[in-house]
Amino acid sequence: MDENTETCQRRAADDLAVIALERGLDVSDVDCACDIVLFSEFTDHAALAAYAAHLEHLRVREALGDLRIGRFQVDYPIRETGA
Repeated sequence: MDENTETCQRRAADDLAVIALERGLDVSDVDCACDIVLFSEFTDHAALAAYAAHLEHLRVREALGDLRIGRFQVDYPIRETGA
């Protein structure tokens, strides 16, 4: 992901209720690993849906489309523990 792409993702995140947005590059050196991961945390499901539909996010997704050979997604709620 280049700097321009990351800037666009951050711009989309700044417009919405995004708690965290980070990317990580694989350093495991195993064949079954993904090369890059995008981790994002949202205030609620509505914020996730708004981010997924945001024009900047859609533009980045389109730009990365031909580079991607696989895609994995996990959406899960984080329960507050009160701790």
